[in-house]
Formats: sequence, structure tokens, C-alpha cells
Amino acid sequence: MRVIFDLTPLSTGSRFRGIGTYTLDLARSLAAEVTDDIELIFLVGSEGEYELWPSSHSLELDTVVAACGGDEVTPYPRYYHQKRGAMKRFLDEQEFELFHAPDPKGTPTFKRKKTLITAHDLIPTVMGWPYRVAPMWWSVMYNKRRYLPHTHVISISQWTANDLERYCGLPPERTTVVYHGVDHERFSPEKQ
Repeated sequence: MRVIFDLTPLSTGSRFRGIGTYTLDLARSLAAEVTDDIELIFLVGSEGEYELWPSSHSLELDTVVAACGGDEVTPYPRYYHQKRGAMKRFLDEQEFELFHAPDPKGTPTFKRKKTLITAHDLIPTVMGWPYRVAPMWWSVMYNKRRYLPHTHVISISQWTANDLERYCGLPPERTTVVYHGVDHERFSPEKQ
């Protein structure tokens, strides 16, 4: 099975925050655990220019950031537009069975190809003001369009999985809870 994993969230302002950290750490972990029956490929790029890297490619932060726009940070609205436009066109020309997007916003869908996205939370929908400025009905509709078209959703918590079912109508069998890991290089129990 050929799997394309999206590293392009590292072209946005998230590169050094939660989704960026999650994306790069998950990519490194997947590359370290890939088996012979899976060909893992990484998608890098920005501003409509994309390329694919084998799982053996360096995933050092500076290397990935350089391939995802370098010092130029893509504003989120443009990034989401690019995902639906140039990135989709690029991926339509590639051979793969599964596209994994760790940042769900703007993720395209494909005919006869599966998509796996990560749901981090539905805070704007659930919490309202000041996280959500649009009406509740709009936020619910937006999230349905974000999550329902995809083959499967990884939820980072059972709470988020429950919100996906409650607000989006996503059936529980299309969601798998995978909790965030811990960087044992940085965090470990104190030795007594």
C-alpha cells in the first residue's frame, strides 16, 4: 500500500506550534515503524509547488521547513485554498491508496483513493464566543464539510470523537481515538 503523509502544515504558522509538532513527530514515528507492505511517502512544498520524499528522507526540522516554504509562512486562508487547488491537482497525478492529512482544514478528497484526517478538536463549535464568531449553524455545517467526506478520522481524544458524532453526525465506526504521545527525550518521570 502506498501512503502519502502530508507535511505541508509546516508551511503555515503552525510549524512551531501544536499541529506542526504533531505532524513532524508523527511523520518521524511512522517512518521509524514503516513495514515492507507499506510505502510511506511524504508530501512537502508550499505555494503550489510540491514534491514527494521517500520515508528514508531526512526529517530534521530545518530540512522540512526549508522544503515547506523556508522563512515564508503561508497564511492559513491561502494554505487551505492551495490544498483544494494546486495540491489536489498534484496529488491527482500521483499513485497512492491513502492520503493522510494531520491538519484537516482544506483537505481534498479523491475518487477511488482513501483519505485519513486528524481531528484535534471542535473548540469553536463547542465553546462559542470568543472562539467562534459565526453562528452555530454555520460552524456545524463547516465541520460537517470538513470531516464527513473523508474515509476515516483519527481523533486525539474520546471527547473530540464524541463531539464529531454529536455535531457532525460522524458514525463512531469511522473514528479511531489515538491519543497524543509523549516525547520521552523531553518528558520523563523524575528519578527518586
